[in-house]
Amino acid sequence: MNFIPEGVTAIESGQFRNGTFTEIEIPASVTCIESGAFLDCCQLQRVYFNAVNCKTCGKKTMPVFGNYGDVQVTYNYGYFGVTNMNVVEILIGEGVKTIPNFLLTGTNVASFHIPASVEKVGLHAFCRAAALESITVDPQNPRYY
Repeated sequence: MNFIPEGVTAIESGQFRNGTFTEIEIPASVTCIESGAFLDCCQLQRVYFNAVNCKTCGKKTMPVFGNYGDVQVTYNYGYFGVTNMNVVEILIGEGVKTIPNFLLTGTNVASFHIPASVEKVGLHAFCRAAALESITVDPQNPRYY
């Protein structure tokens, strides 16, 4: 698994472009992921998302880890964007407060769990997630359960 060290606050555009890893862990300290940071990571399948209050710093609000379908995601566009649909699992860590906009867009994630700590689900977080069959919410979550 590829991991980003705790303490890193920003992931820059293109930083992991064309990465050959199958898993990545986003630490709690990350507050900003620029568009195209994971572009063309075609083997990426699993994301451990622990960023407590992550937002985009990119120019467009496009897919986080998937493909937007009829919209071509390029180096300068995309949220966390990858131009494939290989991501099948995004695990949200306890303590995460925000599910970013477009997080599951274009992925092949079939089920998704929202932990008790989540206070906000971003716009279109589940848009065009055609494989998504179920969303579960921790019973201790006061906002969404």
